[in-house]
Amino acid sequence: MAKLQYTDWLIKLPDNLITKDGKEIEQWEFNYLKNETIMSEWATHFRNMYCNDNEIDSLKTPTQSRKDFLLNIKFPDSGQDGGKIRAGDFAELLVADLLEYLENYWVPRTRYDRKIRRNTSTFGCDVIAFKQKDLSTPSSEDEILVVEVKAQLNQRSNVEILPRLQDAIEDSKEDPIRRAESLQGMKTRLKDMGQDNLAKRIERFQLIPNIPCKEFYGAAACFTDNKYDINKISETDCTSYENKDILRLLVIKGKDMMDLVNSLYERAANEA
Repeated sequence: MAKLQYTDWLIKLPDNLITKDGKEIEQWEFNYLKNETIMSEWATHFRNMYCNDNEIDSLKTPTQSRKDFLLNIKFPDSGQDGGKIRAGDFAELLVADLLEYLENYWVPRTRYDRKIRRNTSTFGCDVIAFKQKDLSTPSSEDEILVVEVKAQLNQRSNVEILPRLQDAIEDSKEDPIRRAESLQGMKTRLKDMGQDNLAKRIERFQLIPNIPCKEFYGAAACFTDNKYDINKISETDCTSYENKDILRLLVIKGKDMMDLVNSLYERAANEA
């Protein structure tokens, strides 16, 4: 898959933070620019996570515009409840794109296009990423990474700074239980999309532990700049995590992130 240009705005900082119990936290900065070409490419990609462009006309009613269908049926709205879902979905997709386009994972996106209620999160693991040494033969070098993602993108000054990385770690403890159901859901959705070859790739990771591979979990938190507090983040504690050696921690910060999120949804609808 061709690289999305906007992912060049994701920069890994050289200095890691350290948790209370001595574990490293990767720091990423999202330095986005007002580049119309890149933003338009990103908006197209983002829109297709919720509804493939080839399906919009057949799904909307004859009296609906594409924009109206997307903003009022498919996308979370911009109100308080919908805004939280927008922030969460955006953060999940940002982490998924980081893993796929910068770290060469395969990250199927099956969580967003079949929502029954647009202002709710989809149950299951947030991001599941894969690497396979040989698509035809399972290997102990194959890798699965399951990431729990949280966000605090509202930049209002009266909003409390939340321990979102700690929240992600706590929720990640449930991912080993949720993983099997999430993999089956992902496989089912891919088959529904007629992508049987990709669904077959999921099966390799349903064979664990009979055919072992590398297994990792992750906790990620995305922040808008004025809610990014390195002291609070460094208070994060992984002591209670069952196997923190296989836990990856990362944080992403960017300027005026909720404004960016809302403008991306608007552009995605306007350019459909």
